[in-house]
Amino acid sequence: IDALCKTLLAKGVATVSGCRLSGDQCKGAQPLLDLVLLRAAAEEARAEHAAGRLSPSRVKSAAVGNTAEDHFVDGSRRGDLICWLDGAQASTPALSALTQWLRSELLGAVGAACAAAPASNNLGAGAAPMLRLESPGTLPPAMLACYPGGGARFEKHIDNAPATPDNRAVTAVLYLNPDWSSAHGGVLRVHPLRTRTACDELQESPKDIEPTLGALALFWSHRVEHEVLPAFEPRYALSLWMSVAPDQPPGWRDAA
Repeated sequence: IDALCKTLLAKGVATVSGCRLSGDQCKGAQPLLDLVLLRAAAEEARAEHAAGRLSPSRVKSAAVGNTAEDHFVDGSRRGDLICWLDGAQASTPALSALTQWLRSELLGAVGAACAAAPASNNLGAGAAPMLRLESPGTLPPAMLACYPGGGARFEKHIDNAPATPDNRAVTAVLYLNPDWSSAHGGVLRVHPLRTRTACDELQESPKDIEPTLGALALFWSHRVEHEVLPAFEPRYALSLWMSVAPDQPPGWRDAA
């Protein structure tokens, strides 16, 4: 996790590759988390979807405010189905365990790395002297998402966009697809940071992350443009957003 955090601070994006299962064997990189737990969570995600417990997601309207009433369904822009998890659902113990890991161990590690890094070594701090994240004790919820196939996608966007700002600073996405293949589409495409020079952006291509079992992506919620390319099979992920602490100095949303 320490290496993952260092990459996030330096590059704005950090990833861990996942794997494809062949029987009980993992083909590809060894996941950061226990394979049995990941596989159980994938089965629970499919069951939640099949039971109709996921609802169409909503997109923010930049023309109005930032309340629940200011969000609307638009499947052409964002086609996933979602539900929120608090890490205490007894009916989905594996998903609850992963939710707790995301908001305790991972949030704690990323927060500690941010607190120890001066702004000059942390692209997420913007014009602020440093970036302070909320403590793991705040227990942010996680979002289970399914792109149901049929070309469902999410257009290019920034999670915490300037037009509809909030307090999210870091996005974490953990993928739960044991039998995913490149023919299924659905990659997460992460675009180069806008804070870099035009020359650098021309030299750097977008990064594609396959949503295989155990793959993990971390990136700045308020900096990084990304999109989900059309998925042609059901695609599952568990996401957590890490927000700034109440005493965060101003300027963190501004480009350094």
